[in-house]
Amino acid sequence: MQIRYYGDDYATICATLTIKTFLIISKTDQALYERKSKLGRNGYTFYENMHPA
Repeated sequence: MQIRYYGDDYATICATLTIKTFLIISKTDQALYERKSKLGRNGYTFYENMHPA
């Protein structure tokens, strides 16, 4: 599952997630982001979709 950034819709999506689920996703995203950082900047990750530059 991927959540993309749609402005105000992003807040609505976050509001529908439970804190537990959000924490699990955040840990997974961070792991993917750190792993990708070691491999290079090719492609994109779920973490970057949630935290656009």
